[in-house]
Amino acid sequence: MVRFSVITLCLLFLFGSEANASKISKRCIVGERNKTFIPPADDEKNLYNELKLCIDHANRLVRENNFIGSELFYKRAFCFLDSIEKKDIKTIDNLDSLSRSLKNHYSNFQYIKISTNYKEEDQAFYYRLQDSKANKSDIVKPIVIDDNKKVNKYIDYYSNKAKRSFFKIYQRSFPYINEIKKIFKSYGLPDELSYLPFVESSYNPFAHSYSYASGLWQFMDSTGEIYGLSKNWWEDDRKNIHKSTVAAAKHLKDLYKRFEDWNLVLAAYNAGSANVSKKMKRHKTKDYWKLWKLPKETKKYVPKFHAVSAILNNFENYGLEDYSKEMFVYDSLQLDSCVSLKAIADASNMSYEEVKKLNPHLRQWCLPPYAKNYPVMIPAISKIDARRRLSALVDSLKYSSVDIAYNSEKISDLAKKFKINKEAIYNLNKDFTKNSIKIVVPPIKDEWFVNFNKKFLSFYDNESYFLDCQKKVNYRVKRGDSLWKISRMFNVNMKKLKGWNKIGSRGIIKPGQRLVIYL
Repeated sequence: MVRFSVITLCLLFLFGSEANASKISKRCIVGERNKTFIPPADDEKNLYNELKLCIDHANRLVRENNFIGSELFYKRAFCFLDSIEKKDIKTIDNLDSLSRSLKNHYSNFQYIKISTNYKEEDQAFYYRLQDSKANKSDIVKPIVIDDNKKVNKYIDYYSNKAKRSFFKIYQRSFPYINEIKKIFKSYGLPDELSYLPFVESSYNPFAHSYSYASGLWQFMDSTGEIYGLSKNWWEDDRKNIHKSTVAAAKHLKDLYKRFEDWNLVLAAYNAGSANVSKKMKRHKTKDYWKLWKLPKETKKYVPKFHAVSAILNNFENYGLEDYSKEMFVYDSLQLDSCVSLKAIADASNMSYEEVKKLNPHLRQWCLPPYAKNYPVMIPAISKIDARRRLSALVDSLKYSSVDIAYNSEKISDLAKKFKINKEAIYNLNKDFTKNSIKIVVPPIKDEWFVNFNKKFLSFYDNESYFLDCQKKVNYRVKRGDSLWKISRMFNVNMKKLKGWNKIGSRGIIKPGQRLVIYL
């Protein structure tokens, strides 16, 4: 259990060193991760006073323009309130008014941050305390944006012909870019590397490649495992914004130790370090621009990155808005197993699609059955109301698990019947000796579920409930057909058509070939 004095933390922020503040912050972070943050006083009156003291001090720090300290204390106040609500203490007077006051103050704080053009300069040490093993002695050189014909070609392309799509991708980065920059700063990496997902995935956390890479950073399963990214039927860490960004930072730093040149690092990130080393040895050079035998995609990859960095470092010259003015402040809501994401969306005044975009690593429609105090990202301002609304929901609306009669059927038969993974049944039921077992049932008839799957899921997600809820068509390729022509014929997305049939990026098909199409 984590217990600490609010007054002590206040004094450390006002008079203590960053090292001392970091020690206390580490205890806070560990407590938040394990959700063992417990109010230090058992007396109900003291609980209220401690919470009020925490809010008052956060407000005072805002007036003193100490935004880093106030951000921390506001988050501690939310954790304090959650702990009180979890204890189900209903006798504390004015608790509702205090929670509303906290919500209003926090909302005003976010407005002040935007209106003063505040940028969170130094919260990076929180990431070092949690996950980072960044070594300050590992000094890396800054990235120098190359000015050559290939780079200028893409600058001209993005700022003219593809300006609309560039701006669309740029807007898509708003929820993620600040988080990425904080993590990269904690690892001592150049700021420009936070623009790499623009080239990798267009800042789409649901992106897949034909080689089964996934997420913002397009990790393959094998590379992801090296950096601690796991995957199962319930969740995919390659799509977890925080975990995958930490893994990308470690991977980029490892590549830099090997190549000591950012152009070679970027090429190795795309084509593989062994491939780049082989080309360097063949051409007897360490200059990326002289490696003319690289794969076609890698030849475009590095100039694209330089072009994107050049534009985003001078966004005002290209008619783009400053993303730091956008208010994207999130917090985690700790929940237990099998809570429906639709219930979370309704409780947070969001759509199911918005919840999935903030939590793209969650592959299913509900939280994993093994989840306990599982963090779900939602807007910070919705946290208190979301918890209260969820606690008021009946179980049939809140949970996706149901009890069914169990008559010694094979688990594989049950999984096939309900269109779920058999491991999902094992996760929910440790003992099969009872007459009934718990099972999660996909809401395949609900409009919100079907619409999201049609828009975001593809062959690579390998979800049988998605494919089975659509009409399957077998088409035999005729002479003169092309993927573009077939996609227009059936009014389907050409990328999904490729995915369903494992067709490569060149889109080559032959007469007589059978294609599967889902309508």
